[in-house]
Amino acid sequence: MTEIKLESISINPKTFLKKHNVLPALPEAVNEIRQIIFSERVSIRRIVEIIQRDPGLVAQILKIVNSAFYSVPRDVKDISLAVAYLGINEVYHIVISVYVMEALAGGDKKEFHRIWYHSNYTAMVSKDLAKKYEPLLNSNDLWVHSILHDIGKLVYLKFYPDHFKALTDYCIQQGCTIREAEEHFKLPHSSYFGELLCDHWGLPEDIKETCGHHDLEDLKEMDISTEKGRIRRIVTIGNLLTILATERLRKEIKQKISDSVQKSLGCSESEFLVTMANVYEIKVEMDKVFKGR
Repeated sequence: MTEIKLESISINPKTFLKKHNVLPALPEAVNEIRQIIFSERVSIRRIVEIIQRDPGLVAQILKIVNSAFYSVPRDVKDISLAVAYLGINEVYHIVISVYVMEALAGGDKKEFHRIWYHSNYTAMVSKDLAKKYEPLLNSNDLWVHSILHDIGKLVYLKFYPDHFKALTDYCIQQGCTIREAEEHFKLPHSSYFGELLCDHWGLPEDIKETCGHHDLEDLKEMDISTEKGRIRRIVTIGNLLTILATERLRKEIKQKISDSVQKSLGCSESEFLVTMANVYEIKVEMDKVFKGR
């Protein structure tokens, strides 16, 4: 096999995404909603008015609230009801997610779709894990952390498509994770790109932590003494189990993931196998939802 030579990527955190690979600021709606949330007088009506200025955002929020993740008993067709059902903090997170994904869309549509599928699959798996292992966690927080955890890959896809293709091809050839491929080519970790993106757009610090630390190596040293740490752990495990169910990995990597997850959750091998059965059941449902997109 001929070794691919890739141009190195030099990153200046102060100018990255500002001067060289430029991304626009998030729409003003994000700041407006954030200001309302942290004001002394929170106005749901005002938040609804801000959202209604963007019909595309309205459609996305209604689509999300009616998705399998939230499992509402009946279709929600009114944005006011959606905001009331979700709560203002969750709506704020959804607004962030929608605009972030829109800003990073483009390039290879097939790869974008694959990352989007993985993020939604991770969200569903994380929700299922939380029911058993972290029942007191706010499931709403799991959604935004799951959806955004891999946004660093979208930075690669948008600005360094040739590098990203080389990374994904190497993963397929070697049966490895993206982290191993990045280290093989001596390229920045996509999780680092995720952190820089969070800084660029001023995203919440806990989301930045998840974007930067959701890999197998991170699970071993994860602090779960706080709720935010426990959310990050569940999303990290959701990410790993989703990878286990969808990627062709070498036997030793599969075993490492299995052992690390069992240790983190404190579950037996038989309990882990039941968990993986659930993961594959969720995949069947995910494939139905994404079929034809």
